[in-house]
Amino acid sequence: MSDFDGFFQPGVKAGQVDPVIVVGGGYAGLSATLQLSRSGLPVILCDTSPAFTHLIRLHKTVYRPLEAYQVPFATLAGRYGFTFRQCALNLDELSRQAVEGYVKVGTKRLPFSALVVATGGRAARPLPGTMSIDDIRSVDLSIRIKELLALATPRIAVGGGGATGLQFLFELSDFFAGMRKKVQLFLLDPGQRLLSTFPPECHDYVRSKIRKNNIFYDQQPLDSFLSHAEKVDLAFSFAGVRETLPLKTNACGQVPSLGHFVFAAGDCARYPQGMDALDAQAAVRKARLVAGNIEAMLAGRPLQEYNYQSLGAFVSLGFWDGLGWIFGEDRMLTGLPAFTLKETIEAQFLLYLAGLDTYIKTK
Repeated sequence: MSDFDGFFQPGVKAGQVDPVIVVGGGYAGLSATLQLSRSGLPVILCDTSPAFTHLIRLHKTVYRPLEAYQVPFATLAGRYGFTFRQCALNLDELSRQAVEGYVKVGTKRLPFSALVVATGGRAARPLPGTMSIDDIRSVDLSIRIKELLALATPRIAVGGGGATGLQFLFELSDFFAGMRKKVQLFLLDPGQRLLSTFPPECHDYVRSKIRKNNIFYDQQPLDSFLSHAEKVDLAFSFAGVRETLPLKTNACGQVPSLGHFVFAAGDCARYPQGMDALDAQAAVRKARLVAGNIEAMLAGRPLQEYNYQSLGAFVSLGFWDGLGWIFGEDRMLTGLPAFTLKETIEAQFLLYLAGLDTYIKTK
């Protein structure tokens, strides 16, 4: 009996070709899985969670259940013909296994024709007693927020003045305003300006809205604030993301230290050129390159290099407001146009999951 018996979807012949194994079901891993599956290759996707979580929309879980932003991997597997295995792989052992040409899933050693490591990232500096993005992706935040409505004046602290922190901050502000509930919101960030990766004028726009919404803002670390301030009822810590398994690739997405059949994409992959941010846009673009290169490699065709440059970046600032730039940082948008464009961009990946590819081709 083959190790693959029971792993393949109907219609894929065991023994026809070793599967492509994708480790990690975030934006990068799932994008690669879908593209490879559509090409007719057998694919096994491994992830610790039962569902894909739309991370860039998690700020909306302030008022909607988490499941509204999740899609079961089993549903996608049935739709696109790949195999999903929910499992917790030993990342310390994964590199050694990759060099030897297999991935251990449960008690089975699964050989692969190619391996895609897309294990993503985790909260960079989790702070005890606070909620990080890792916590929010596994609990129903909307229930916790509704519990705060019973308090006279809830006190909520948000640490981190990047895109994630500000999106949660203003979503909270608008939610409590819509409920006609008084709330004290605190934004803590030790940096010289908010949205430090955006053009400088974005800081001024956000500061203006912070004042308008009567939000307390101070340039100090969240842990310092929590140790000296009056007790808060809920605190969020958004101190950025770090790789779960940092891997250096070549320009084609291969990991030379692990062999030419091993590729990496997403937050765990450090590319030598092109956009290398730890965000969904870069994750999807790396994954699409990797999937195309695996198809090319197995067919004996030349591989393509990654040269993708960002087309823009947007952040929502509550209901009907946002800011960002598109096709160059000198092309700024704010207010409703920015909010609408961000919603459209976020819907792009949902359309991709539904089978409609609207991504701009870069080659």
